[in-house]
Amino acid sequence: MNLTLALTLLFAINAHAIKGVALAVPSMSDLVSLRVVTYLKWSETGGTPMVYGVPKTCYPLMIVSNEPNAIAPYGDPKTPLQYLALMQSIRSKCPNSTLVVGNVSVENWSKNGGWNGTGYEWLVEFLLVTNDKNIIVSAHCYWNTAAWCINEFSRIRNLAIIKLGNGNNSFWTTEFGITNGDPIEMKELLGWLDRKSGAYFVFTNTQPSACNEQKQGWEITQGVNLVNFDGSLNPMGQVFSD
Repeated sequence: MNLTLALTLLFAINAHAIKGVALAVPSMSDLVSLRVVTYLKWSETGGTPMVYGVPKTCYPLMIVSNEPNAIAPYGDPKTPLQYLALMQSIRSKCPNSTLVVGNVSVENWSKNGGWNGTGYEWLVEFLLVTNDKNIIVSAHCYWNTAAWCINEFSRIRNLAIIKLGNGNNSFWTTEFGITNGDPIEMKELLGWLDRKSGAYFVFTNTQPSACNEQKQGWEITQGVNLVNFDGSLNPMGQVFSD
């Protein structure tokens, strides 16, 4: 189904959040196994496009860049004002597109050379300098407990709702993961996201090093993987697909 149509229908009937996957390894069969509506590949290709500059096409909905408060290769570092300039350049070509913005890591990356503050603080600064209301605020969380991510997401969700007033569709998460592979924690986090967000994209089906490919610099703990080497779902993947 076309993502824009799916969003329109689901939000109109106040149904569950859109369910997606941040696809680290391009296996289309995993989309079926994980029972997702859409996916992202950190590029303009994929079910939900992500852009880092003025796009080739004005898609109805676009994710704008990735983890601006983090460092490369995990993110695309930008201050809130630099990010605003990027968003405005996209707006100059695509005035009617819905932009999924921020996509911040909830953590403080300053000790590693990233932006000096948490993802929440980055978003506070950014939302103060934009009056654009055709946006959705997004954040990323990786932790070994659902409770910690829920707390961080709740703060950002409340911030987004105050700014935008669009209820659950004020807030998305375009990446999240339970780092120790605990299916109980995953189930708890999924329950909250389904009730409190407009869409969520889990990271990830599997990572290159788990497929006997060269490990990439952006890979994190294998605990976040949902799909085994043989294509079957592990316990976290089974919880996600239900």
